Amino acid sequence: MRVACLSNTSISCLEGEVAKQLDASCFRVEYEQVHQAVLDPNSELQAFDPDWVILLFSAERFLPDLWWSLDTKPSAESRSARVSELTEGLISLTRALLEQRPCQVI
Repeated sequence: MRVACLSNTSISCLEGEVAKQLDASCFRVEYEQVHQAVLDPNSELQAFDPDWVILLFSAERFLPDLWWSLDTKPSAESRSARVSELTEGLISLTRALLEQRPCQVI
């Protein structure tokens, strides 16, 4: 079994546990490389050809403007719009991944 772990934060511990618990070959893409790895047909991710893909995103890193101090709190409308934008982006990323290969996405 081949498992790709894609995240915008460090996931080396997750990758190690997945490999150990599932007796799987793992591939990791971290930080600002996830979108490029998914969208580039010649990326190492595509060559790895995973059976499973684990998507793990830290909202704090993905939407830093939603994390505020008391003096810079964004409006509820602004927060809602940013969360909707994030959701649509993750849906698009997942669709692009599934269009390129038949895999299970978590």
